[in-house]
Amino acid sequence: MKKNIYLAMACMACIVLNASAQFSSNGNGGSSTVSDNSGWSTVYVEWNPSSFVYTGKGDDDDFDGGFNGFSLGYSRAISLSSSTPLFLEAGLAGQFSLWKEDYKYSTDKISILSLKAPVNLIYKFDLPNSTVSLLPFAGLTLRGNLWGEEKYEYEDDLGSHSKSYNLFDKDDMDGKANTWKRFQIGWQIGLKARFAERFIISGSYGTDFSEIKKKFKVHTGTVSVGYTF
Repeated sequence: MKKNIYLAMACMACIVLNASAQFSSNGNGGSSTVSDNSGWSTVYVEWNPSSFVYTGKGDDDDFDGGFNGFSLGYSRAISLSSSTPLFLEAGLAGQFSLWKEDYKYSTDKISILSLKAPVNLIYKFDLPNSTVSLLPFAGLTLRGNLWGEEKYEYEDDLGSHSKSYNLFDKDDMDGKANTWKRFQIGWQIGLKARFAERFIISGSYGTDFSEIKKKFKVHTGTVSVGYTF
């Protein structure tokens, strides 16, 4: 995990330094769009393809494959310097995630509703002779899991049946070791593209520092579209 964090930070540093060099070069006689270092707000929708990753020894097939999440959020980017296009972005988003596994005579589903607060450091690089800006970023996300349920549906000779369990209740989850965690913190690194200072698309990848349940962490990708103002 530490190796991944250091690699992500190194990649982010390289992107920022490269963008800074090109930006300075364009400012010394080259033709380019004038940079606007004022901040902006964004409302966005986001797709969150994710996966559970077992952190213990050996293999664990409790969760086979990935799962999908969808988010709706708001963020605000604040300028940190009048002379350098560096910004601090903070926001809040609601996320719904669903993991599902179908078996021959049964289906197991896990649903989670979360509230997350991402905080990112952003460098803005305006492409020459265009209204497009590239925004590499890296940061942290604090996530609070508000509601979670595991629903097990199965069929037998007596018909169809359904059982539901509260993921955060140690009685429902048969002990503290199997109970899910309410709070998590993770990191992410990614790239945004802003068009005409109105529309924005972005992609990122990150993982959790903390476990969502014992010996399991979540790795998350994001693809989002938004409107800035």
